Amino acid sequence: MENNIQTEFSLYKGVGLIDFSYTEADVLKLFGPPTRKQYYDKKQVFLLEYIFQNEILNIFFHHRKKALSYLSIHCLNLIVDGINISTLSQTSLLKHLKKYHKNNNLKFKYSYEESQIDIFFDFSGIGITVWYEKGEMSDISIVQSLPPAKYPK
Repeated sequence: MENNIQTEFSLYKGVGLIDFSYTEADVLKLFGPPTRKQYYDKKQVFLLEYIFQNEILNIFFHHRKKALSYLSIHCLNLIVDGINISTLSQTSLLKHLKKYHKNNNLKFKYSYEESQIDIFFDFSGIGITVWYEKGEMSDISIVQSLPPAKYPK
């Protein structure tokens, strides 16, 4: 089992050692038994949680009709283009991800929503969503996005 977590974002591929195509068996082979496993939504979604040197890594497996549809990776220290985005202010996050989009020849777009509890930014073109609570980053979710040419019309 790996004793630390690598959280370098790889566009269209995954995060660190975790590939977006991985199944539960692949993750278990990579990291061993999880610290916690939990089911949600009538067992359509389940979580494998790992803790590495106080870093929490959550991997959610989302199913449709009993088949794995996609996985989402949640962590609080995501490295994007050499920068840990959890250390960035909201303004710096937008600037950094705008530059990342440009460097990867992608159109920069995002959605933003604010509630009484939190704020989130969804950068769906690269599969990253970031939440803030009380001005502090509270979660980063990463899912696989498709290259622009692969989106259905």
